[in-house]
Amino acid sequence: MPKQLKKQTAEPLVEISLKISKSKLPVVSDILKAVMALAGGKVETKLETKPEPKKAQKKPRAAKMNKKTAAAQPARRGRPPGAKKPPASPETAALIRDLRTKAGLSQKGLAVKLKVGQNQISLLETCKQNLTPALAKKLGRLFNISLPS
Repeated sequence: MPKQLKKQTAEPLVEISLKISKSKLPVVSDILKAVMALAGGKVETKLETKPEPKKAQKKPRAAKMNKKTAAAQPARRGRPPGAKKPPASPETAALIRDLRTKAGLSQKGLAVKLKVGQNQISLLETCKQNLTPALAKKLGRLFNISLPS
C-alpha cells in the first residue's frame, strides 16, 4: 500500500535546484515561471550561477622577420612580390582559336579532349591566361603542330 503524503503548507511540494551559466539564466528563468504557473505557484526555485568556462587562449603570432631570420628562410619560388606576370601572346590565342574552329570543336569540346576546363580555353583565347608548357604539349599532340610554351 503506497504511503500517503502529508500536506504541509509551510514547505513547497517540489524543490528544484539548478546550477547554470549566466548566459542561460533568462531562458531557464522563463521555463521555471511556466512550471510555477502550471503547478499553481507550489514550486520553489533556487537558481545558482556557475562561472563561465574559460575561452581557449590564442596562440602567439609568429615573430616578424628581420635581417637575421630572412637569411635563414629558403628562397621563394615564382615571381617576386609585386611583379606582374608577362602578357599572354595574342598570336598564340588566335592560333588556338583558329585550330579549334577549323577542327569544328567548341571551347567545351576542346576542353574535354585536353582534359581541362572550358574556362581555361576561354581565358587562353582572350589573352587572359598564358599557355602553359603542359597545355602546349597537349595541343601539339592533338593538332600535330609545335606551339611556343
